[in-house]
Amino acid sequence: MTQLPAFEQLPAAQGVVSQKKALRAAGLVLVAGLLLTGLLGWNVWRNARMALEQQFALAANERIDRVRERLTLQQSELESVRRFFENSDDVSREEFEHFVSPLLGDTLGYAWLPRVEQHAREAFEERAHVDGMLDYLIHELDSQGRPVPAQVRERYFPVLYGASEYLQELPLGLDLNSTESGRELTQQVLTERQLVASIPVILPGAPPADAAGVLLAAPFYPRPALLGPTAETRAGLQGILLAAISYRLLIEQGMDADSLAQLALTLRDSADQRADVPLYRSAVLPVQAAELVAERHLDFAGRDYLIRIEPSADFLKRNQGDPQFWVVLGGTLTSLLLAGYVLTLLSQRQRALQLVAERTAELRANQLELQENQARLHFAMDSAGHGVWDWNVDLGKVFYSHAWKAMLGFRDGEIGTTTDECLRRIHPDDQTARCEALQRHLRGEAPLYQSEHRLRCKNGRWLWVLDRGQVMERAADGAPRRMIGTQTDISSRKAAELELGEVNNRLHGLLDAATQVAIVSTDLRGFVRSFNVGAERMFGYSAREVLGRPVPENVFVKDEIRRRAHDLSQALGREIRGFEVVGALVGEGHEEHEWTCLRRDGRQLKVNLIITGVRDSSGGLIGYLGIATDVTLRKEAELELRRLSVTDALTGVHNRRYFREQLELGMARCSRSGEPLSLVMFDIDHFKDINDRFGHEAGDTVLVTLCQRVAQRLRKVDVFCRLGGEELVVLCPGSSLEQAARLAEALCEALRSHSIEGIGVVTASFGIAGWVAGESADDLMRKVDRAVYRAKRLGRDRVERDEG
Repeated sequence: MTQLPAFEQLPAAQGVVSQKKALRAAGLVLVAGLLLTGLLGWNVWRNARMALEQQFALAANERIDRVRERLTLQQSELESVRRFFENSDDVSREEFEHFVSPLLGDTLGYAWLPRVEQHAREAFEERAHVDGMLDYLIHELDSQGRPVPAQVRERYFPVLYGASEYLQELPLGLDLNSTESGRELTQQVLTERQLVASIPVILPGAPPADAAGVLLAAPFYPRPALLGPTAETRAGLQGILLAAISYRLLIEQGMDADSLAQLALTLRDSADQRADVPLYRSAVLPVQAAELVAERHLDFAGRDYLIRIEPSADFLKRNQGDPQFWVVLGGTLTSLLLAGYVLTLLSQRQRALQLVAERTAELRANQLELQENQARLHFAMDSAGHGVWDWNVDLGKVFYSHAWKAMLGFRDGEIGTTTDECLRRIHPDDQTARCEALQRHLRGEAPLYQSEHRLRCKNGRWLWVLDRGQVMERAADGAPRRMIGTQTDISSRKAAELELGEVNNRLHGLLDAATQVAIVSTDLRGFVRSFNVGAERMFGYSAREVLGRPVPENVFVKDEIRRRAHDLSQALGREIRGFEVVGALVGEGHEEHEWTCLRRDGRQLKVNLIITGVRDSSGGLIGYLGIATDVTLRKEAELELRRLSVTDALTGVHNRRYFREQLELGMARCSRSGEPLSLVMFDIDHFKDINDRFGHEAGDTVLVTLCQRVAQRLRKVDVFCRLGGEELVVLCPGSSLEQAARLAEALCEALRSHSIEGIGVVTASFGIAGWVAGESADDLMRKVDRAVYRAKRLGRDRVERDEG
């Protein structure tokens, strides 16, 4: 008997929906859907239009506010220039250019136009020539734009100097009163005594694109004038500060091309009735069909500007979509789909039955494939040496794979299916940690279960294993029902870890035994990896405070770090910064350098630091090892020996050896720089008589006292030395012979005007000499000796110079 299709087996009482009714229902659905689609599309179009208007209003207001702010900024910047002039006695060209240079970003230029009366014109031009402007002339432009001498007027306002980043040549000498617009602007300044803007002008010398603009003028009075634009206050006007402003720079400077392409902007002077001649018009064309316009009046230094903004095609493209089209299209398609769904509803059951049969066949095929994959997985796990276990928590049964049993030395029949087969083989010392890790996972506190522990093998040997698993099935209350995991033999890795731990312990013991040497290792970023006992004693930090953290910033002196980084950057040809300063020169060997370090208690140390690189098995640099030795005492001893070797034991000033060294250095330095160099030498008058009358102790007192008085009157760069006996000398680098003479006179007067207790007034004979390029140190010393001898021969207590 042939089986009928599923829809033909339905009971006759239920019947089948006729095709006519199905079409009627589909038509009703389609009509209702189209009506709703039309209503929704109109609403979406209205909302989109409102959003476009709001977006345009926001963009237009933002652009207008930006123009207003830039107009206000131009006034503020010119006001600041005027205040600069008011607060200065006299402003030179260099001071003017230095002050206005930061303000030239969006201004064509600034200029100073002093007031020049007719009778003072010639003297004014002559002063300009003396100041270096040889071609300066008060002029005006003829009909061809060429400069010609300005006509005779009552007063002039010529450009004396200015600054600009856009004009190749400033119109120096051009009289503001030479044009009608300039005379009108001058009259406004004299009348209103405040910032005023000119009528739109073509700025001379400006690039063609920026030539259209306005002149912003500010009057400059040297002192507060009387109230009201009287003749007296107009007479007090000293000049006009002028700012040349391009409309294009004012509106477009600082804006990217994308922003400029969004809106079409037109700027007009409200006083100009010609609607077709704007002051500025954007390069982008407006779309007038959009019916979106924003207009605003802006006041700028007494002039009323009308700014008009309209959307461009790019703005409409970005902000005006056609959402209603997509709504109508989507609604129409949805209506058609619903109508089609009604038509196909009758055959849905048959399609479902066919789909069930297909899915059943697919499930059977997937089941067979899954069984094959499981077999392959077990084979792969066994081959890789991973033991698999499958724990059914409800039944308390565990499946142990063949590899798991073989790993412990058992055959398949020697291991059961209880949990005790694994638990009773775990080492007693590992039971607690393994149980805690398992319970954390079973409670859902850890995503995976993982434990490293020991299992006893069949032969009694302990085997380290990595045990991992995961709950695959839970009950409705969250209780685990099934868990699957693996166990891997990690005995070899554990043995290597134990051996490595022993080596590290021995190494740390050796490092800590070196208590007199600081040994520190870091990674490439400067994070401390080891810090021995010697380092703790040397720097005052405990290992616990610094391990795993960057080397403390205050260990090294910051000035030394900066100087070292600068020297290394110049030597290596690349920027050296951060912790790289310490090991930049390590390379394949080591680097040795002396540093000034700070202990935790603030005490300074001088350490000799040897840095070597720490490398991995492939030779790559992974860190640094530093060995620091405290050389503070040795450095202090060296400095003390150096001080004693160059210091006179009696007076405390420098000795002859130090003087010779500094004289040679000073001559070499002055030879390179061209600076002068002078010597002041003096002998104490009648010093032998002092020793004979008062004793040698009194003579020593005289030497010490005179050296103290002289040292108080010298500069830090001067070198004061005792050559021997009562002979002393002062090396004066950078001092001419005249300056040295004034110093010698001051010292001579200081000795003459103060007496020494128990001895009286002690004077000295001074000689001075200046070094001439090409002379040797001996030549200079012979010259100053001659001058001292002349002072003694001419009566002592005087200053003589040798100009030979």
